Amino acid sequence: MVSRRMKTSAVTILFAVVLVAGCGRYFAPDINLKRYATEKEIVGRWNLATQTLQIANRGGYAPAPGTQHEITFREDGTCDFRSITEFGQKAEYRNAHGSWKLEHDAGMQSEKKRRNQVSIRINDLGIRLYLTEENGRLLLWNFWGDPDSWEFIKYDRTG
Repeated sequence: MVSRRMKTSAVTILFAVVLVAGCGRYFAPDINLKRYATEKEIVGRWNLATQTLQIANRGGYAPAPGTQHEITFREDGTCDFRSITEFGQKAEYRNAHGSWKLEHDAGMQSEKKRRNQVSIRINDLGIRLYLTEENGRLLLWNFWGDPDSWEFIKYDRTG
């Protein structure tokens, strides 16, 4: 006969396994830059990474040949956004002039703070990008769709 304690333990273990297995590849890695970036590091032109464009193409995005996918940040807080935005794993191309600012320790009270957040405002749309570093180069990033999928929108600074 199975004791009540054994049944409770079995149910608890089963619940924990289901919970962990339901989280995609468990948890997205923390790729955030571990130091505070400066505005000087943001100013310039950033190009959409090739792998991001491939993810967008998989979702049906098919830009015309020669379409630019870049963001240009200026020292005066203005920017030109010629790239894609993502909603529901679908890409939409936007070509707009806007504004930007670098924020530190950004986020809601109930969530983990982002050490660096670049907030872009174009027309009626707000876009948030974060910073990471790969092979000694800064990249702007955000999740593409579900964070548990570990797919990212990434921009690489040119020059």
